[in-house]
Amino acid sequence: MRALFAASNDTLDIARWAAGGKPPFGAEADLLDRVLGRLQPYSEWVATSLQRPELAPRKGSLGFHSELDLGLAYPVHVIGLNTAWMCGDDSDSGRLWALDDQLMRLVSDPQGGPLQGLRILLMHHPFDQLADGAECRALLAGRVDLVLRGHLHKEEVGTWSDPGNTIRQLAAGCLYESWRADYWPNSCHLLNIESNPAGQPHRINLRFRAFSPRSGHWYDDDSLYSETRNGRLTWYLPQPTPADNCAANPYDPWSPAVPPAFVGRGGTLARLRNALDEGRSVSLVGDWRIGKSSLLTTCMLGLQKSGRTAKLLSGEGREGTSPAVFVECATGVRPGDTPDAAADTLSNWARQASKPGLLPILLIDEFDAVVTRFDARFFERLRGMLDYLCLVVSSRQEIDRIYKDIGRTSPFVNRLELCWVGLIEDEAAEQLAKRSAPVLPASARAMVREWAGRHPFFIQLFGRKLVDSCRYGESADNALEQFLAEGGSRLRELWGTLTERDRQILRAAVDAPQLQSVARSLRQRGLLTEQGRPFGRLLTEWLVEDNR
Repeated sequence: MRALFAASNDTLDIARWAAGGKPPFGAEADLLDRVLGRLQPYSEWVATSLQRPELAPRKGSLGFHSELDLGLAYPVHVIGLNTAWMCGDDSDSGRLWALDDQLMRLVSDPQGGPLQGLRILLMHHPFDQLADGAECRALLAGRVDLVLRGHLHKEEVGTWSDPGNTIRQLAAGCLYESWRADYWPNSCHLLNIESNPAGQPHRINLRFRAFSPRSGHWYDDDSLYSETRNGRLTWYLPQPTPADNCAANPYDPWSPAVPPAFVGRGGTLARLRNALDEGRSVSLVGDWRIGKSSLLTTCMLGLQKSGRTAKLLSGEGREGTSPAVFVECATGVRPGDTPDAAADTLSNWARQASKPGLLPILLIDEFDAVVTRFDARFFERLRGMLDYLCLVVSSRQEIDRIYKDIGRTSPFVNRLELCWVGLIEDEAAEQLAKRSAPVLPASARAMVREWAGRHPFFIQLFGRKLVDSCRYGESADNALEQFLAEGGSRLRELWGTLTERDRQILRAAVDAPQLQSVARSLRQRGLLTEQGRPFGRLLTEWLVEDNR
């Protein structure tokens, strides 16, 4: 078969042959069947013993494509490319073919376009070991997000880049090596992929594991990269930059906003900065996507410009896994594994960084997560540091309520100034809606304010839908339908966090405004305006249709 490839002047004929066409000139009619017949026992095992027929190569294909619904906002595509179908001896390198036709059949939708969602390609050989590897790699531009491959018996994280084309790959180690285990240690790694709502990965959290043949146990491996800590490494992936002739959508409802994209909240920022200047700690409380992360990030940027010692952490990041990792991310020093050892390291860092009138600051986003995950002793110690360390935490409910839900008493009673994060100011909402001015007419911007009111997330969400629909030749009605569907999903989530009393107040607010004394908690959460009305038409329509 390799001799046929070497002699052929047109590999397209062979690609067509592999897809079910006629043999090229000089080929024996049954040659391809004999070569592919070697795969038959494996295919039968996958289909019958493993009971995964979707993972067996399809007729006329050298791989498989499986689309998974994992309950995310996007599908996950797992694509298997057989790079070993021509293997025969130890001189395979550079003489194997993937075939561009085979590859494109696997990574394309029925119309030939890119698959939508997260796309993961599995293959054995690296591209540089394939005769047509460079061509195949170029064809994958915009069609695959991550390549997982093997063959070389050693773990590796890397990126292939050409102008306009970047492919990220991770190479697995081996789990079977024996006689060369001193050179190729048995190893593996775990991936946690974080993607945007379209499925494009923006961060991969890696954990490397290796086996010690001396003591016979698995351990977290820091030997691969100098940045690895406890076998863990975070790989940040830059998002694609839109072409110059197609400006980016001015709305991003899923990422924290920072200046100049950050608007409003001038009073809240001033209160926060004044508290920190006076050495007081603050608890920011607000619903999901109301803007807490944007507020913390903007505050952090201001602190950095002023020269203050400050660290921004998140309960949903690596630092949220344990007190030891939390302290390491805050101080750069790895402490012992006990809560007291972690607290000792943090306390030493805070005392050393403290200056007269300028205490160091820890800003912790998604504080709810660490409260439920960390040992209570660590927070008891953290409370004791508040005389020489400022703490700013953001959460979805008051700290004492979080502790009450887990059956504990909050150690922060009377130590954190409470600051609610609700709707943005009217001027800021208008400024946010006007970002679409180069793309959308004034009538569309008025729709945004009507349906989303002063809620920053819903303004950005509806604006995003309208701008995309305009670009793709769709109607504003289509954008509104998408917004109502996604917005309704968000409101259902919120509804589950409300008490029955709050639900009754919201239902009644559709027909008449609620007294401020009655609706105080709902105004703080940004569900009702200061006048006791639903924040926008989205909430009103949803209450009328789904919850009356």
